[in-house]
Amino acid sequence: MGDNPANHELLTPGQDSYFCKMADPVALADAIRVLWTNPSLRKSLGENARSTFLAHASLPVISLQLKQIVDPLMA
Repeated sequence: MGDNPANHELLTPGQDSYFCKMADPVALADAIRVLWTNPSLRKSLGENARSTFLAHASLPVISLQLKQIVDPLMA
């Protein structure tokens, strides 16, 4: 995943994501190599990424956040 401020708002490198420098083919190749050769890291990142998604970006979570914004405007 591209290493930029927007991705850091939700994701934590090494916990639920693996970032590499953007527009750097060598960095991308290195990241692919690390992930390709480390199945336990891939599994851990995948499980943690799913948990992060469910906790912060799933439909129920986004719906509740939207409701909390819209309800006061409709009152």
